[in-house]
Amino acid sequence: MKIGKSEAIELDHKAYKQMAPSIRHVYFARVFWHTKYCLLQEYGFEAEISTENLVQIRAIAGKYGLLDITCDNIRSVNGNLKIIDASVAPAGFSGLWRAADFIKLGLPPPIRKAIRKSRLLAAAKGN
Repeated sequence: MKIGKSEAIELDHKAYKQMAPSIRHVYFARVFWHTKYCLLQEYGFEAEISTENLVQIRAIAGKYGLLDITCDNIRSVNGNLKIIDASVAPAGFSGLWRAADFIKLGLPPPIRKAIRKSRLLAAAKGN
């Protein structure tokens, strides 16, 4: 169960719904329900993710405007690798955000965390 600010929970739910329903549960951990402040989602276990698997999952998620797909955001759920957390690129900016996401992957984890936090703050101010 994820518990957090309403903006963060809504962004997680939006990312989940962004992927086509026909393949959503193949690549994204199932979300059973959500409320304003919590979201019940399959979580799974930490897994060793090969570069090939990561590239494949990122490519498929990228087709749906999903970003921030890292090894930390993928878990083994019932033996399958699934996304547990992602960000959604704003409409019309997916190419630019995808390039920024690629650059961000080369940054140290504390800087990536600060960038993610600033995006959440910006999204909260925009609503």
